[in-house]
Amino acid sequence: MNPLAISGLINSITSISLGFLVFFKDYKRPINRSYFLMSLSIAFWSFGYWKWQISFEKIDALLWVRVLATGSILIPIFYFYHILTLLGLEDDKKEKRILNLGYILCIIFLIFNLTPLFIKDVLPKLSFKYWPEPGLVYPFFLLTFLGYVIYACFLMIKSLKKLTGLRRSQIKYAILATIIGFGGGATNYPLWYDIPIYPIGNFVVFLYAVILTYAIVRYHLMDIHLVFKKTMTYSISAGLLTGLFIILVLILTRFLSDFTGVNEFKISIISALIIALLFNPLKNRIQTHVDKVFYKTPYDYYATVQKVSHELAATIELKDIYRFIVDTIFTTLKLKSTYLLSAESKYFETIYSRLPKDKPSDENDPPESIIIPPHPPFSKGGMGGFVDKDSELAKFLKNRNDIIIKEELPKIIEQDRADIIAGELTPFKGEAVVPVFIDNKLTSLLILGEKLSGDIFSGEDINLLNTISNQAAIAIKNATLYAEKIHAERLASIGMMAATLAHEIKNPLASIKVFAQLMPERYSDNEFRETFSRVVSDEIQRIDGLVTELLDFSKKTPIITEKVDIPNLLDNTLELFTGRFKKNNIHVIKRYDGPLSVAGNKKRLKQALINIIINSYQAMDYGGTLRVTTTFDNDYVNISIEDNGAGIHKNNIEKIFDPFFTTKQRGAGLGLAISKKITEDHGGKISVSSRVFVGTTFVLSLPSFKEVKWGVMNGTFSSSERQT
Repeated sequence: MNPLAISGLINSITSISLGFLVFFKDYKRPINRSYFLMSLSIAFWSFGYWKWQISFEKIDALLWVRVLATGSILIPIFYFYHILTLLGLEDDKKEKRILNLGYILCIIFLIFNLTPLFIKDVLPKLSFKYWPEPGLVYPFFLLTFLGYVIYACFLMIKSLKKLTGLRRSQIKYAILATIIGFGGGATNYPLWYDIPIYPIGNFVVFLYAVILTYAIVRYHLMDIHLVFKKTMTYSISAGLLTGLFIILVLILTRFLSDFTGVNEFKISIISALIIALLFNPLKNRIQTHVDKVFYKTPYDYYATVQKVSHELAATIELKDIYRFIVDTIFTTLKLKSTYLLSAESKYFETIYSRLPKDKPSDENDPPESIIIPPHPPFSKGGMGGFVDKDSELAKFLKNRNDIIIKEELPKIIEQDRADIIAGELTPFKGEAVVPVFIDNKLTSLLILGEKLSGDIFSGEDINLLNTISNQAAIAIKNATLYAEKIHAERLASIGMMAATLAHEIKNPLASIKVFAQLMPERYSDNEFRETFSRVVSDEIQRIDGLVTELLDFSKKTPIITEKVDIPNLLDNTLELFTGRFKKNNIHVIKRYDGPLSVAGNKKRLKQALINIIINSYQAMDYGGTLRVTTTFDNDYVNISIEDNGAGIHKNNIEKIFDPFFTTKQRGAGLGLAISKKITEDHGGKISVSSRVFVGTTFVLSLPSFKEVKWGVMNGTFSSSERQT
């Protein structure tokens, strides 16, 4: 059996099988019925082609050529009818007249097909024993065939400017199928007019039916770029291997038949095995070249998924998560709009959205980011708004738990309900909806507009959106739990602060109250009045000090910078404690590493040191040694204050800088928290290490002084590199 006969059989089986598949998929749709008629005509032509190629007698060959001609006469008119149904133009008056004219011409050509005026004879041409010889009418048929195909392509190309989404992609499939199918079939006709071109394109005719079937039945799983890539790869592979097969058969037939007596059938089997072994390596090599020349992925799926997973895992702020999700989807899929709606009381309310600029000043400008206040009423003008929790969209998502593509809804649910959901998406200009479920509860909606290209959402897009939805659910849940934890800790801090302040203020107030109650009875007692005056003054000062500490900790005040000599600052600070050190038998050892300076506020730095030194000497109730050391390291001045007192328990070491944390009977627990804040306000850091019954070491690391511009410190300032 020659290769062309095999191609005819493959085309026939493929066309009739896929025709029935589409027909029974939904026989009520005009597009499915028109496709079925077209497939029958192609199958009829291909079956006649197969029988003609395997005919041994001239009369049989001529009969089957007339059979295939019957199919070829029907193909253009059924093809045109199919394109009209695909475009929704089957009821257009103008197109109906052209279609009816085609039916009339078909009948005329079918009548002529019974005479030599259509096909004159079959004669030997090239390596073929019988090849058709056209009659006088045949050129008119070819012009009719060509005219209907070209006009159908014109209508499809014209429609691409108006259509979007599914319909646009179906038209792209149809154009691609037309180029491959009719282009391949057209290679049969040069030989009819004695032009010696082998009809190799006949081997790809079956792809016409495959591509169109895919467009009608499974359109949403793959975009046109992927179909093009696969089609191009397999077409080139099939073409090269078919040519190789023919060459092998001719060469092996010539040599093996003459020398070994091996017949043509065995030679064909050997050649087919060789081709089978070569197909996959050749296909892979061709696909690599096709990718380089024709196909560029709009985004790297795996790289995008990895980026999403990494970013969401590292983000704990809800607003940052929302922004990242919307921005990623919007830019990756190149959409016209993206809205994120979060479940509030009675609505899913828009909390963040992305829209392209209406009139961009530059095509490279990034699209606008628009944050919409999370409350009704409904926003108009394409800005989105809210979706009711009892809407059809919300109900459908809760039951289905899957991504919605608007154009696919009529295939999933009844038309009336699909229309309602489409209406709910209209204010957002939404084409797809991605639900986000947390603990089986619908918490967020991502409403996506159409692509800038007008293409449909491909299978890869759907997979990416599902992945982002799942990752977003985990990230939102973790961020929510973290926010709740922070809120609980803040409430606990407020409670601790209230209890501490109440305790610290209540004690001096109690003393003042007692003296105030005794005042009427002992007012004439001079000693009592002196004691009253001293105690009340001390207790009021104690309350005032507590309030001052609280204000120092809470308020944000700019730091007026100056050059601060650290050894001098330490000496002045330690002098304040001379009496207490002597009283508690505390020995001070100082070791300064040169004349080190920092840029900062001398008064506030002194307060930070005082608080730490107080903590140190209070830890040495029975005397001890206080070591104060300075060093310079990597542009930082390190101040170390070390005591050999009671030490800090490991359970408390991480809490000592927390506001209002204290293990002492007196004090508000703000001293070390204030020291930490002052240090960080100066761009430095504070650390502590401690062992129980051994001692504690505090280290303040402050940026060294450089020639700065005097002024307000705000974290960074210009300088020249000169250490003093």
